Amino acid sequence: MKKILVALGYLILAAVAALFIMQGFSKVTGADQAVASFEKYGYAIWFRVLLGMGEIAAAVALFVPRVSRYAAGLLAIIMIGAIVTHLMNGEASYAGLPIGLLIITAVTVVIRKPRTVQ
Repeated sequence: MKKILVALGYLILAAVAALFIMQGFSKVTGADQAVASFEKYGYAIWFRVLLGMGEIAAAVALFVPRVSRYAAGLLAIIMIGAIVTHLMNGEASYAGLPIGLLIITAVTVVIRKPRTVQ
């Protein structure tokens, strides 16, 4: 049973990481929707690219046990920023995805936390 839960945890983590990588890639490459969103909210081009690179790097780092908590922390900060941006612009319905990603990322990291040996 434990092996199944571990495998399920990695599967969920892989899905979340894939979402962050896709979103990050769209920001870095200047996909039309990403550019339009950042322009709409008044954010600079460099900020869009920086966030995209951060999302990609952190998504990959989620699989490195030594730094996975830092990666999750970075993704949490990015998602909190997205949530605040949507709420401040009267788009509460758009905050659902960042909230979901924030929760799933936090849960998977807590589940995968290193166990102390006694």
